[in-house]
Amino acid sequence: MLYVTADTHWGHHNIIGYSSRPFATVEEMNSTMVELWNATVTDEDTVFFLGDFSLTGAKHLRVSEDELNGKIVRVKGSHDGSRAVIQSMVVNYYGMKIGMVHKPQDQLEGMDLNLHGHVHGAWKHRWVGKSLEHVQVNVGVDVWEYRPVSLESVVKYARRTIKHQDSYTKRFAHNLTNREEHHG
Repeated sequence: MLYVTADTHWGHHNIIGYSSRPFATVEEMNSTMVELWNATVTDEDTVFFLGDFSLTGAKHLRVSEDELNGKIVRVKGSHDGSRAVIQSMVVNYYGMKIGMVHKPQDQLEGMDLNLHGHVHGAWKHRWVGKSLEHVQVNVGVDVWEYRPVSLESVVKYARRTIKHQDSYTKRFAHNLTNREEHHG
């Protein structure tokens, strides 16, 4: 199975307060998120990790990739140093072109869906550009229960979001037209 995630920040004490994470210590955060990761991902799965795996320094507090299930493919984030060398990637998922980057402002053009991290809990999705089909989804742990999320779940989430937005836009346009007809 394919999974995506971002922004674990293993070993980063300040991220607990910055992102309002429900952990008292870095050790608790690390052990809980390792447990959640391994309960979700098997050794046969692939995880696309979209940046900020751990904070550089504090080596005794970091988590090793060897502790985590699955094959991890890493996109470089803001705090990853030289471990992750891929800047972006495109995954063809059942005919959908899915762009994967760390920062949302670096989204790839021409994608059916863009996934990113970097913003922690600021949003789970947002619209970019003028077309409703241009939705960005944040796959960071802060909005997906501190664990990787299946690519299938993210695609379903994006489709529901687009469907809901299309419905809202149609209702808004209908209400605006009715208002103009009555007050015109």
